[in-house]
Amino acid sequence: MLSPPDWLTLQVMDKIHHNVGSTAFTSLLCSVLLFSAALCIPSCAQSPAVAQQSTTVEKKGDSILSASALGGVSLGERSYPVEAIDFQEVNLGGSVQFALIIVFDEEQGFVIVPAADDEPEGSIFLWRNEEVFEVNDIEWDEGNEEDSLFAVGQVTLDNAEPQAFAMEVHIGAGSSTFKLEGETAILNGDLGSSTYGQVQYLIAEHPEVTTILFQDVPGSINDEINVETGRLIRQAGFTTMVPSDGIIASGGVDLFCAGVQRVIEPGAQIGVHSWAGMGDEIVPADLPRDHPAHDFQIAYFQQMLPDGVEFYFYTLNAAPAEDIHFMSADEIKRWKLATE
Repeated sequence: MLSPPDWLTLQVMDKIHHNVGSTAFTSLLCSVLLFSAALCIPSCAQSPAVAQQSTTVEKKGDSILSASALGGVSLGERSYPVEAIDFQEVNLGGSVQFALIIVFDEEQGFVIVPAADDEPEGSIFLWRNEEVFEVNDIEWDEGNEEDSLFAVGQVTLDNAEPQAFAMEVHIGAGSSTFKLEGETAILNGDLGSSTYGQVQYLIAEHPEVTTILFQDVPGSINDEINVETGRLIRQAGFTTMVPSDGIIASGGVDLFCAGVQRVIEPGAQIGVHSWAGMGDEIVPADLPRDHPAHDFQIAYFQQMLPDGVEFYFYTLNAAPAEDIHFMSADEIKRWKLATE
């Protein structure tokens, strides 16, 4: 996924991310957001140095992308779109710890936001020109979007004059892409706000597409947007399909359920689990069935599946948020995930 420099020891989280969907990733990023709110300086307005990012969906070749929706990094007068966001274990000066990794400039630049106890330490490092530089005079601003992180500061590269540094990261954007092949759009990546725009684009610009094929969709990092994306898919009448070598989990399963016709080929992996509560003391499966926390998911699954409400509660008990349960063929049949 990434092409990191040698000094970054990338381990663990990528494995977790693909094994249990995106819940571990999301919960750690939530800690990032909560920490940024605590550090927010009231006088710190969004700097004009922050790259102004368009959420316009782009078509490159036969792929529908929204890479710029992930945010931007600015160095001096130059701005770059964020190409990828990850949360992984890194080796910083001999100390191994988790960090938010932000990739830009065709994978030639990395912003590293170290974390301690799953929360940012408040420092930022920049890898550039085969060297590591620390960003100074950092000011944080949570901004107006709950899934965004903003920071500005100063950085000195190669003994040059200090220059302005700014980053704007839209964590809830996801990393989804659609590749067009005739009447089929092949979906990969994490679902988020970008996915919603991509599906809108697909509907408006490619009426020939009738099927969305879910190849590798490990989860969603914005469940509220994900259900609205699902409603777009249902209203458009798409067929959803998981091929024999496909894998979907967590929010990927939620979105798959939006298909008017749903096809699951033998061998496909369908992973479900509970959503993560805010804090260790909240276990979604233990909440009363009429608790408001269930409402938006119940409303969604009622629309999508014949026994959608009971399927939703089944997922809560199938596995905790930090784990995953891959459904058997009998379970897929029991819950009518496939229509044929």
